[in-house]
Amino acid sequence: MVLRFSLRPSILRALLLVATLTAILGAKFVLIDRFGSDLPYWDQWDGEGDAIYRPYLEGTLKVSNSFRPHNEHRIVPTLLLALGLFELNDRQWDGRLQMTVNTFLHGAAALLLVSWAWRWFSLRWVALFAGLVVVFFSTAVSWENTLSGFQSQFYFLLLFSLLHLAATLLTRLNELGRTHGIGRLDLVENRFVGMKSRGMYETPGGTILLAAHRGIESLTLDRGAAHLKDELMPKYAELIYNGFWFAPEREMLQAAIDRSQEFVTGRVRLKLYKGSVAVVGRESPYSLYDQDLVTFEEGAVAYDHRDAAGFIRLNALRLRTLGQRKKKLGL
Repeated sequence: MVLRFSLRPSILRALLLVATLTAILGAKFVLIDRFGSDLPYWDQWDGEGDAIYRPYLEGTLKVSNSFRPHNEHRIVPTLLLALGLFELNDRQWDGRLQMTVNTFLHGAAALLLVSWAWRWFSLRWVALFAGLVVVFFSTAVSWENTLSGFQSQFYFLLLFSLLHLAATLLTRLNELGRTHGIGRLDLVENRFVGMKSRGMYETPGGTILLAAHRGIESLTLDRGAAHLKDELMPKYAELIYNGFWFAPEREMLQAAIDRSQEFVTGRVRLKLYKGSVAVVGRESPYSLYDQDLVTFEEGAVAYDHRDAAGFIRLNALRLRTLGQRKKKLGL
C-alpha cells in the first residue's frame, strides 16, 4: 500500500520559507560566533565613528554627514540604521550586535526573493531557486558582509530593487493602459454623508491587473467560493471607501478573502485594444479545469453523463411541487 500526502500550497510555502530562513540564519550565526568581535573593524572607525557617532554625541551631526563619501560599502540606509541601533543600545557601539541585526536583514532579503519567485514559478523551480538563495546568502563570499556591521548595502539595494519592480509593474501597466484608452470611468457615486457626487477616475494599470487576476480566479476558484467572494466584494469596498479599514468587520472579510486566494496564482495573457481588456490565455499549476472531465466525447475521467438526468430531476423537485399546486388550484 502506498501512502500519499498532499499539503496545501500555503503550508508548503511556509515550510520552504522557514527552511530557507533557518539555513541562512544558522550559517551566519555560526560565522559570527567563531569570528565575530564586539569591537568595530578598522574601516568602521572613520566610516561610522568619525562620520556619524562623534558628531551625534557632540551635537554637530548634519544630514550631509550621511552622504559623506567613504567607500563603496557606505550608503545612507546603513548609516542611519547603525545610528538608530547605537541610540537604542544606550549609545554603546557594539559590533556583534550590528552583525546580528545585519544577519536578520540578510534573511529578510532572502525571504523576499523566494516569496517573489513563488508568484511566477512552479514549486519545483521555487525549491531549486530557494536552494541557490541559501547557498548564496549563507556562504561567506565576502566576510565583511556578515562581520563588519552594516557593510551590506547589496542587501538593501536588493530589497529596494524588488520593491521598485512592484512599483514599476504598475507604472508600465498604466502606460500600456493609457495608450489603449483603458481604465477611464465616469461615475456618479453615493458619498457616505448622503450626497451624490460625480467623478472621473483613471485607473488603467489597476483595470488590467483586475482583469488578469479574475482570469486566474476563473481557473483556480471553486464555484461556491467565487460566488461568495463576488458577494463580499461590494461590502468590502464600501467599508474601505467609508474609512473603516481598521474595523473588525473589515478584518473578518479580509480573512475570508485571503483564504480564497490560497491557490490563486499562475500566468495570464491579455489583449489590450481600444478601451477593452481581453483575457486570451491563462494557466495555473492549481487549475481546476480538466479537459477530460468536461468533454462531451470519451474522456479519460470516469464521468457518466447519464448521472445528469437524476440531478436534473432532483434539482427540479421544488418546481414540480409548485406546478402540481397550481394545477390543483386551476391557476
